[in-house]
Amino acid sequence: MASTKTLLEMRTRLRKAADCVGDTTTGRHTTAQLNVMLNDSWQAMRAIASKTSQIYQKPAVATMTAGKTSPYSWGTVSLPADCVRIYGFDVTVGTNDVRTLLPLSFTERNEYLGVYGQGTGIPAVFFPYNISTEVTTTVTPGVVGVLPAPSQAYAYTLWYLPKWTAITDDAYVFDGVEGWDDWVIWNSVLELASADNDMAATAQIATQERAAAEQRVIHGGHNFHQAGPVRRVDVAGLRRTNNMDLYRRRG
Repeated sequence: MASTKTLLEMRTRLRKAADCVGDTTTGRHTTAQLNVMLNDSWQAMRAIASKTSQIYQKPAVATMTAGKTSPYSWGTVSLPADCVRIYGFDVTVGTNDVRTLLPLSFTERNEYLGVYGQGTGIPAVFFPYNISTEVTTTVTPGVVGVLPAPSQAYAYTLWYLPKWTAITDDAYVFDGVEGWDDWVIWNSVLELASADNDMAATAQIATQERAAAEQRVIHGGHNFHQAGPVRRVDVAGLRRTNNMDLYRRRG
């Protein structure tokens, strides 16, 4: 079931588990430092949960630019600025015709040909080749390549895991599934233990507890959205129906 925990509740649990009680603004483990650990661990937990569940994913809806992106043989789509991981890419070809792009290895970027060579068409595959670029104090969004390059400005939906916005107000909440916050606590305890020579026993306990919590996150995420048995899908048949097989590997 869904479970929310305030930052204060999480930090109090962390201090108790790591045996460093008492919020402080100075000293070895300050409140601000623990807040950073908890926020970083929460983002990491969201990434683990998103491997098997879609509860943290976010859609970005936009329109592609038609044609190839010079000097490449493919088209490009900019990633959302807060994108951490990509989980799905849909292209709207027409009314009641939405197609899922298949992921492609970067090494195969020039291996797909149409009837007339590396032309344009309905995108069938995608590959990220730049997650972002740092420019002094800012970061420009990353880029995804699509093949074949779009023959027109298709609408698309990119499903992705967004960056977690850190919280610092003690009343603000972390929202997850009951028990998933255990992974966050024990991961943070491990980070604390790594800085103290006398916390070897605590680190050992935290390692075991985090591993157990991670299994709950993975299996809990897998079961979170299941309403019945997995349905078999003829993916190859769907691709033929969508004429995606007209754009294929060399040879």
